[in-house]
Amino acid sequence: MVQIPKRGKDPFLKAHHVENDDLVVVTAPAYVQEGDFGERTVVDVTVKRTGEAYRWSLNGTTNDRCLEAWSSDGDLWENKVLKIQKAKQIIRGEEKSVLYGVPYKEPALV
Repeated sequence: MVQIPKRGKDPFLKAHHVENDDLVVVTAPAYVQEGDFGERTVVDVTVKRTGEAYRWSLNGTTNDRCLEAWSSDGDLWENKVLKIQKAKQIIRGEEKSVLYGVPYKEPALV
């Protein structure tokens, strides 16, 4: 049997992919990408609960939390963990679920 490799990038993380308090692991260095609304920091993540991989375009709040907790060097974000917080917000006149990430430090094993 011939194995066909995946050619596209992982889909972007959306609110329906995760639950509140899910943990995601950053699996590659963060990078900046130009989008419809300017430059955004993007991270590749894996949801610990499901093992599914996504790209996550960070909002300003999550971006700034990561900068403060980890560094402005995106290479240092790899293997870091974020706890997901979902919130309902009105965006351009529509109520949407918005994802926030909180840098998470796993409890030390005693």
